[in-house]
Amino acid sequence: MRAECALAVFERRIKKPYCVPRDKRGLALTRWGRRNWGMFRYTLIAVGKMKQRALAEVCAEYEKRLKRQGNFEVVELKDGTVESEGERILEAIEKRGDAKVYALAEEGKGMPSVALSAELAILQGRPAVFVVGGAYGLADAVKGRAEVLLSLSAMTFTHEMARSLLCEQLYRADAIQRGSGYHHV
Repeated sequence: MRAECALAVFERRIKKPYCVPRDKRGLALTRWGRRNWGMFRYTLIAVGKMKQRALAEVCAEYEKRLKRQGNFEVVELKDGTVESEGERILEAIEKRGDAKVYALAEEGKGMPSVALSAELAILQGRPAVFVVGGAYGLADAVKGRAEVLLSLSAMTFTHEMARSLLCEQLYRADAIQRGSGYHHV
C-alpha cells in the first residue's frame, strides 16, 4: 500500500486532516512552499539520568540523528520529590519562552506517528518542549502548564524507556516530514 493511500484511509477514519503538503519528490513543504528541513527546535526535559546502559545508547543514537536534522537539546534535571521536580521543570520550561509544551502522562492522548509528525510540522519552526517526568510521574502544575498531554501507550513504561521511545518517535516524525525511507507504511 502506498503512503498516500494509507494516509488517506487514516484521515477518513478519524475525520481529521493530518496531511503534510509535499513536493513532487515527497519531501514535506512549509506553508510558503519550501522544504521543511532543519526547521525544528525541540527540547527534551527529562528528570534523572539514564542508568541503564542499553537505553542510554538508544537515546544517544537518536539524539545524534536528531541533531543532524535540526536543533535538539536535552535537559536532564535532578531527581527529587514530585513537587521539587515539578518546580525545576517549570523553571526550565519558562526559559524556553513561547515553546509549545508536550508532557508525557498516562492520562494523555495517544497519537499515531503520522499524526504526531503532522502536528509538529504545523509548528513551522516554533520551539517545542517535551517533558518526561521521573519515576513517580509529573506534578499537577506541570500537567496544567502543558498544552498537550501525550501518552506513548496504554501500558506503563519506566521513565527511561519513555524517554528512549520519545526520542525515536521524534526522529520518526522528522523522517516522515522529510520523506525518508525510515518510516514504512
